[in-house]
Amino acid sequence: MEPLLRHIVIAIFALSFLVFTVFFGRLPVFRKTPIGFLHRLIWQYFPALLRRIDSAVTGGRIYRYSSRTWNYLLYEKHPLVIIFFLGLLTTASTLLLYQTYTTFAAWHRLLIPLLLPLPYLFTYLSSRTLPNTVVTHSNHSAQVAAYPYDRILFHPNILCRTCRLPKPARSKHCSICGTCVARADHHCIWVNNCLGRENYRWFLALLASTAVVLLYGAYLALIVFLYPRVHDRFTHYDHAFPAGLLSSWAPWPLRLKGFREDLNTVMVESIAVGGISVLGVGLLAALTWPLPLGLLAYHVYLVWAGMTTNEANKWADWRDQMREGNVYIGRIQSPHHGHARATSNSYAEMGGELWPLAPRQMLVRTEDGEIPREPLPPALEGVDPDSWERCHSLEAVENVYDLGFADNLREILRG
Repeated sequence: MEPLLRHIVIAIFALSFLVFTVFFGRLPVFRKTPIGFLHRLIWQYFPALLRRIDSAVTGGRIYRYSSRTWNYLLYEKHPLVIIFFLGLLTTASTLLLYQTYTTFAAWHRLLIPLLLPLPYLFTYLSSRTLPNTVVTHSNHSAQVAAYPYDRILFHPNILCRTCRLPKPARSKHCSICGTCVARADHHCIWVNNCLGRENYRWFLALLASTAVVLLYGAYLALIVFLYPRVHDRFTHYDHAFPAGLLSSWAPWPLRLKGFREDLNTVMVESIAVGGISVLGVGLLAALTWPLPLGLLAYHVYLVWAGMTTNEANKWADWRDQMREGNVYIGRIQSPHHGHARATSNSYAEMGGELWPLAPRQMLVRTEDGEIPREPLPPALEGVDPDSWERCHSLEAVENVYDLGFADNLREILRG
């Protein structure tokens, strides 16, 4: 039994790490890390190798058929991933609560119906295309007025070739949804929708609620239900340490010598008491709850930095170009320095910081690595020609969309 259980635990760990790498390894923070390399290995290098083998063996037929299915799953709107996510949550919850619900204390029986529906609710709200999420002809002027152009990541008078509308600052056209998305963060296959100005807050709530539900499920299965029923079979630390040295805080007091034998006893007794369903759900929840929590932590960082995922990718591109030494920063000469309130929503009534009325800096990448020369192109109008300096770090660049963590979060929560 012990090798099988050890293999199950290792398999769950490996699956959790693989899922995290597949879906989140492309984030800018992992670009130069082993996780980023593994993500590229999975998505780029390995498929390219299979494509060459398939081309030599079958003339590329397997690749054509599989790529159609893969493109449908990842690059078209469909509910399959939502069905998988909510179906897995429903199945695991049913398996656990069917055997354990009536054994819990009254406050657990009251708390479970309050927490469990939250991921379903926030998935629904995130998957809806809300009015302020997309850019349309009717709300275009309001979306343009919502954020200033920083003239680094977003420039005025850039026409969306599909929507045929000037792109508001912080927006992005999504080829999957077929529309421009206001304050675009990213297209999320888990909710089958783009995350933007209005529904991004519900996505944050979805991550938080999913992490809480998984952690609470692990606690109910492993600590509340299984531990009291099998705890007498444990070998206490007292065999290896003075009495009370570790047993006062260790919830699972196993002595270090003979750990594997004790672990095997725990697993066998847990299966005998709660069945493989309770133990399996508890282990799965315990090993997977860090995934939504980790993604939530990354998005909290984005809120703190005043960025979206889309903007973080753009800043990462600038950072890579700065390392090549051919990026220059210049000071914009403008009589409009100062701050102005947004006019398209109630942000002006929030009493927080104000959006900068105009950017003070401009970044430019030169092909030859030399300082920009006169005459400057129209996109660089207003830059003091004597102010150009080579830029080596993003720390020297002002992010006009960063109002401070509190105001950034307030603006997101107001939608």
